[in-house]
Amino acid sequence: MSRRLEITMAANEGALIRVLGTVERRGYSLSTLHVEKTDNNMQVSMQIESDRDANILCRQLDRLFDVQSVNLEAQLEAVLDSAEFNETPRFQASWL
Repeated sequence: MSRRLEITMAANEGALIRVLGTVERRGYSLSTLHVEKTDNNMQVSMQIESDRDANILCRQLDRLFDVQSVNLEAQLEAVLDSAEFNETPRFQASWL
């Protein structure tokens, strides 16, 4: 499943490496990465691929020293995967 993370973090030496190392060591595959540096902060946007729960990764990243916030964007796939579909038959045959 593909998920998108938005991370705000301090622009300190080694901060980005710690974030990327955490993602890799926890078994998530990074498919895209976009980093923008503002005054003293960095905005990191990444797309990850995994069957693991992305909320766990968000909590782990949020514990890192330079990370200020982590947001997990909802994906349509995730909504469809968690939805329960009640299939009703189109017709019913009854035997007399």
